[in-house]
Amino acid sequence: MIAGGVGVTPFKSMSAAAAAFGKKSWLFYSTKKKEDLVFIDFFEKLSFKNKDKFFFEYTLTQPPERWQGRTGRFTLDEIKQAIGGSFENKIFFICGPKAMADGFSQQLLEAKVAKECIKAEGWG
Repeated sequence: MIAGGVGVTPFKSMSAAAAAFGKKSWLFYSTKKKEDLVFIDFFEKLSFKNKDKFFFEYTLTQPPERWQGRTGRFTLDEIKQAIGGSFENKIFFICGPKAMADGFSQQLLEAKVAKECIKAEGWG
């Protein structure tokens, strides 16, 4: 799952369901500012309780001065490495601003991910 801003909302229930059914999943979540982050406690707790099944990373693209967390946008190479080095047998759900959703969708297609394995929704 790749989320931008409030596009993380549908992934709250999806990640909880995947964890409950023992399905391995990843959530990569990016917002501009710290105050834009939503459901962080929920995702961190879910990740802690399901260490070997649910993996959660987030980043800010416009961090405050003393931010200690990750900054910048996720790259497709970073995502590939985090999920085990291969896009084979993976389904991608993308939700966020249109430019982000379209950009990741196009990159995945160029990386030879089948179109039917990419589920994207963008707005703006």
